[in-house]
Amino acid sequence: MMVAEVPLYRVQEIPKQPEVAPEPDLTHKEESAEFDVENIKAQKKKRNSKPNFVEIFLKDNKIKDRRQIYISKEAYDKVSGYLKYIGKGDVSLVSYVNNILFHHMDEYRETINELYNNNISTPL
Repeated sequence: MMVAEVPLYRVQEIPKQPEVAPEPDLTHKEESAEFDVENIKAQKKKRNSKPNFVEIFLKDNKIKDRRQIYISKEAYDKVSGYLKYIGKGDVSLVSYVNNILFHHMDEYRETINELYNNNISTPL
């Protein structure tokens, strides 16, 4: 795929994940240990909360303009094996992989754009 001078953009709207509060500063020992443990547990729970998997990944999209890509047989077998059960037969493998790619690009948009901009060489 050629991406020269083409900024990344979203074709479909993907819900944003709620922002996670910064981890507590554990350098102050005056606070009670019980409070710290509870606060740390709450922070871990927020950090590990997963986006709504069904809404993000298990929606079927009508893809009009397609391009062919190849994946390993092992990946194909695993994904198609569980997708027929978790997607209840309503989600195609193409839609599922497409949703994963768009979520990945949205999640790492800043890093991808930074790497892209750092690797562009503009002639004088």
